[in-house]
Amino acid sequence: MKPDLKNIIDNDLREQEMEQEFLQAISNDHKLALRETLMNIHNKEIKQTKQVSQIEFKEEEFLAAFKDEHKLALRETLMDVHTKGSQKKRLHIEVFTSRRVQAIAASIVVFLMVGTSFLFNINGTSTNAELFDQYYTTESSLLTVRSGNTADFSPLSEGMKYFEQQNYNKALNAFKLAPDNMVVKLYSGFSYMELQKYDEAVKEFTGIIEQNDNLFIDQAEWNLALCYLMTDKTDKAKNILTHITNSNTIFNIRAQQLLEDMGNN
Repeated sequence: MKPDLKNIIDNDLREQEMEQEFLQAISNDHKLALRETLMNIHNKEIKQTKQVSQIEFKEEEFLAAFKDEHKLALRETLMDVHTKGSQKKRLHIEVFTSRRVQAIAASIVVFLMVGTSFLFNINGTSTNAELFDQYYTTESSLLTVRSGNTADFSPLSEGMKYFEQQNYNKALNAFKLAPDNMVVKLYSGFSYMELQKYDEAVKEFTGIIEQNDNLFIDQAEWNLALCYLMTDKTDKAKNILTHITNSNTIFNIRAQQLLEDMGNN
């Protein structure tokens, strides 16, 4: 039996009430954009002639689109909606249409992907490997201009050529011919990181730091911290990052941000 006009209007009004309840669970920064999205969807559905069937709303599936700190607020909102409906003795349990659920979820996913406050994993923190991927960047060979040592120019030049070609094993073979050159040590460390040989990279960066009087200590400390992070030596990574934040280096701000992102890891 087709629903009469009154039931259709009642259902539509009830859905609008639920949308209003739902919007209250979203942070103020996103209310306007999400409201416009929902209204566009609502207007398109009114113009369509065929009736959209309703399905029972599964709360646990929808909650998967949100982070932990928003789950509680949304759950409370949904419970309030359900309670109000029960008090009014409505015959139908509030439901979203499948298309409406998908549209809302899609809108939220867009917000999550553009760097909003929801951008962290389900536990509120990222893993060490995820943080490493976020902060590590492959170096180019342009930094060779900072070297003041030209005695080992040939092995250095050859190694840099292979490094630029991303042939890190050959680069390391060339670098080994000039083991005392600080640039060679630095890019040997980078090469080992690209090959995911983090323990070997640690040796190179540590050698630079122990040398003390050279131009590459800042980079060595930063990348040493990343190596410790990737190998789950979290305390060592934090100690180095804390040292960097107390130093006047180009990695100062990045070290502070990484420490904040590490949280209680």
